[in-house]
Amino acid sequence: MSVIYFIRHAQASFASDNYDQLSEIGHRQSGILAEYLAQHGPEFDAVYAGSMVRHRETMEPVLATLAKGHEPSILPGLNEYQSDSIVKSHLPLVLKDHPNLNQYADSMLTDRKSFQKIFETIMTAWVDGKYQVDGIETWAQFQGRVNDAVRRIMAETGRQKNVLAVTSGGPIGVIMQMALGVTDQTAIRVNWIVRNTSVSTFFYNDDGIMLNSFNAVPHLEQLNDKLLVTYR
Repeated sequence: MSVIYFIRHAQASFASDNYDQLSEIGHRQSGILAEYLAQHGPEFDAVYAGSMVRHRETMEPVLATLAKGHEPSILPGLNEYQSDSIVKSHLPLVLKDHPNLNQYADSMLTDRKSFQKIFETIMTAWVDGKYQVDGIETWAQFQGRVNDAVRRIMAETGRQKNVLAVTSGGPIGVIMQMALGVTDQTAIRVNWIVRNTSVSTFFYNDDGIMLNSFNAVPHLEQLNDKLLVTYR
């Protein structure tokens, strides 16, 4: 039986000009994760990551501490959905259908709670395919590329292997769906509770992929600093 350790990237830069880079806390989280895996993790046979900057910046300190020198395989299929494009294209449509959300619109880029209220409504509509917007990746397309990336990892690494893969919360939700058969809406909601640098492990063999553990952050919890446990 082989194991894939899916790691969600460290905290990115919410409300900045460029979300796709680690925050100061994110860099701390990735360094703590690297030290923890060096002491308590297995010896990894292969390393994969999405192609986003936040994936690379999370992965770099981890790679520096591994006993084996690894050149990671980059799989764009492990990238997050394009939330900025989805939000921008769906926002006018959602506000029209849900006028009660207009009170949060002005502060959504600076206030996390306001953002989350609107974001959850938009993502629910996106998953359901309520609005057809040209040029925007659909939920089904997103699912498909994540599934393809996971199957590629399984095919390339084979049996009795430990594999490390740095990705985002959305793909982890889809992978949970692959393992447990949950609904689309449950899969997207899983994304919202996946903690930064959390480790979720999945067994796999020729028959498929199975959940072993989910959303664990022992490396952060051991420091007893609530500021280090983040979700975005």
